[in-house]
Amino acid sequence: ISKRDYKRVQILSNIGIVSCGGISSKASATALVPESWKKQVRFAEQCIKLSTRARWWIILQRFQVYFDPRKFEQSSNSESSSVDPIANANKEAKYAASLIGPLIAQSSKEFQNAVLVRKLALSFASAFTVNKQLVWQKHVSFLLSCPVRNDQCHGDLRFKLQDCESIVRYSLKRISDPMKRTA
Repeated sequence: ISKRDYKRVQILSNIGIVSCGGISSKASATALVPESWKKQVRFAEQCIKLSTRARWWIILQRFQVYFDPRKFEQSSNSESSSVDPIANANKEAKYAASLIGPLIAQSSKEFQNAVLVRKLALSFASAFTVNKQLVWQKHVSFLLSCPVRNDQCHGDLRFKLQDCESIVRYSLKRISDPMKRTA
């Protein structure tokens, strides 16, 4: 992964998934898989997880969100992963949660559509089991933050005050705990 060629990582992990007889569009495709590969459940699970990560690494890279892929891997490759898989999943979720704010800010530059940005962030949160409440909070926080005017931004969506107001009102209704609305 040192070359940051996440597309290749995704392709290789997808080959692993198909080799184990998983996720195929044709039933006959699994019939061609050797019996020994069909029993590689753990390997298939690892390939699925790696494929999901690689997909999101590609997206994060596209939007120029700085991230460290090793922080995703450390949660599953650490020696304690067999001892406490829940704690390791929580480490990955915690790291993924730290990327939601930057993902929202960076993707807003390209999309200039708050609904698309929110959907992207919610999908990211879902992929890494991050509480969706955090997405709503970060999205509202971003929309209420001071917009930046520069040549690289091509118009910040936060300058559309009426759109922001209606989206923030809608989003605030989705935050379950009123106390969290101030966070």
